[in-house]
Amino acid sequence: MGFRFSPVRTLLAALSLTGVVGVTLFIISQGRTNILANSLQTSQSAEGTATLSLPTLDGQTVALPEDAGQITVAYSIELGCGDCVLGAKTLARLQPDYAGRGVRFVAVATSPEVSFCCAVPVRLTAEALQPFLQAVGRNQLTWALDQRREFTDLYQIDAPNIVVAFDKQGHEMYREHLSSSDTELRAALDRLLAS
Repeated sequence: MGFRFSPVRTLLAALSLTGVVGVTLFIISQGRTNILANSLQTSQSAEGTATLSLPTLDGQTVALPEDAGQITVAYSIELGCGDCVLGAKTLARLQPDYAGRGVRFVAVATSPEVSFCCAVPVRLTAEALQPFLQAVGRNQLTWALDQRREFTDLYQIDAPNIVVAFDKQGHEMYREHLSSSDTELRAALDRLLAS
């Protein structure tokens, strides 16, 4: 007897293969998380909140959340994320309203090593970020490069287009997916400024 096609056997083989691939990807992702968690360059502030330093596009560094008496709005973007362009435009539009009021805005460009938005991962560099910056347009945001996904791992950001607001002591007080509307973020910032 020769080989006979069996739909049941084919289905069982496909399910087995899917399970093996799924377990393998899970093990790999756990190893990546542990490796990155062990490599984070963080320090503790006086109140015990973690502070992370990232390079900026202008060659400086920015500390996140930094507890120097300022409210920090950090926005996680990824190259190729269309919603992130809209979100960054929202922040850029919102920033002048809070200038001089103790609020700083930082856009954190995340390396798409494991891409949420892009079909092909792109190495995060200042040059690779230029088309994104052009799409956002002129702005006064601080642009930080999170090449090792330190910010996203430390604050457990599992997708781009997330805005996180920290109070003056560096504690996370607000988190949302940012859209073209700034109503909720504006209300959260006003509450933080009033407290």
